[in-house]
Amino acid sequence: MTDSASDPKSLPVITRLFALLRTMQLGILAMAAFYIGLAELLRRARIADISQSWVIIGGFALVEAVTVIYLKQTKILPAEAMLRVNPEDRAGLEAARKWYVVALAFSAGVSLYGFALRIMGSTFWQAALFYVTGIALTLYCTPRKPE
Repeated sequence: MTDSASDPKSLPVITRLFALLRTMQLGILAMAAFYIGLAELLRRARIADISQSWVIIGGFALVEAVTVIYLKQTKILPAEAMLRVNPEDRAGLEAARKWYVVALAFSAGVSLYGFALRIMGSTFWQAALFYVTGIALTLYCTPRKPE
């Protein structure tokens, strides 16, 4: 027999959702650390001229970063506001889940660009810009249960 207090299904849906989203965020932060480590293991022995690739990949990363900020401001914050009024609002829960997942996925993508650049032959510091930006975006989108 299970104790109803220890049964996760006895927790409110909003609590379970935000626990899941925080777990996803933690996984993405761990992935970024793995990207950094793996890139250092797989990097080229010598630095290559990746100036053209850096600009192209940087452009894509910029678009993703702006998208994350846009989603946080225009989709996530309104969903959280709905949940502040009614924590069991189905539309608010679905919107929060959807937009957090999308924003966190884009954040992970920015870190992944750093990995790609590093194995293409960039310096560590060129790739680090992408690692740091991806991690910062992931932290910017920290799921917080509305109070």
